[in-house]
Amino acid sequence: MPKFVCNKLGRDNIVELREQQEIGLEAKLLNKDEFKKELLNKLIEEALEVVETRNNNELLEELGDVQEVLNCILLAYDLDKNKMEAIQTEKRERKGSFKKGIFIKSFTTDENTAFGQYFLSQPDKYKVEE
Repeated sequence: MPKFVCNKLGRDNIVELREQQEIGLEAKLLNKDEFKKELLNKLIEEALEVVETRNNNELLEELGDVQEVLNCILLAYDLDKNKMEAIQTEKRERKGSFKKGIFIKSFTTDENTAFGQYFLSQPDKYKVEE
């Protein structure tokens, strides 16, 4: 039988569920630092699954997974959800939300400004076009 290497964070009941299905599983409990790192990786994994959805039911399911991971991140890092939501509200009031669908094609700014330095400091994320 083939062995499929996963190397990713699994849900809490995965061991019991796979045993019931008579599927072999090799797992380990992560230490606190490993767990925190893998939660962040899981967030990326789940976000990519959101992008791949084909209908609203799949979208709701994957958004639920993202929310589950976010809740676990808050717990693992001992972060206050109310404080996060207050920061979210403040940022929304200051900068707006994402409801209007504004797609930024480019910015043009002097490279000596803080804005220009911000973009120049991330060349893999922001390409310079002359």
